[in-house]
Amino acid sequence: MRNIGYIFILMILFSCNFTSFEKQLTNFAGTEIIFPDSLQASFKGLDTMICISDAPMKMVVWYDSVGCSSCRIQHIHEWNEIVFYANKIGDVFDPVFIFSPKASDLHGIRIALRTVGFEYPVYIDNGNFFSKNNPHIPSNKRMHTFLLDENNKVVLVGSPVRNEPLWELYKEQIQLKIKH
Repeated sequence: MRNIGYIFILMILFSCNFTSFEKQLTNFAGTEIIFPDSLQASFKGLDTMICISDAPMKMVVWYDSVGCSSCRIQHIHEWNEIVFYANKIGDVFDPVFIFSPKASDLHGIRIALRTVGFEYPVYIDNGNFFSKNNPHIPSNKRMHTFLLDENNKVVLVGSPVRNEPLWELYKEQIQLKIKH
């Protein structure tokens, strides 16, 4: 009988968390994302003069200051399939990788970007301006990857890496934009 009580409590906790997640997702969908002018573009750890794309569809992958930014960079190669897809279809879709590191992580990020050999620009947000411009982005990391339309409004939320059904949804949205 005692085990049933624990299971019941766990079910309530998980359903509350799911409801909270669902509410955050609903509130986030359709909101506008504002890119700060102060983002520093970096290609292989070196500063470059690349601006945020004006492609009609953008996938934002945002790494906030919570956690180890240079550790996250060690896994950035997981995005290669999406980068390849973006390069293949041209100016319709671009991924935008944004790192908002703690000041103490900045040097480590630059070194990590030089060593991993990621063949795509990333943006460094030294002053956490991306978060300040977009306080409506939920704190839940599962919602730190999202697809934007031509008005920078959130269309889809979630990481398509290792999630083939979600990646198919992303591609469907992108293909709709190509056809129009």
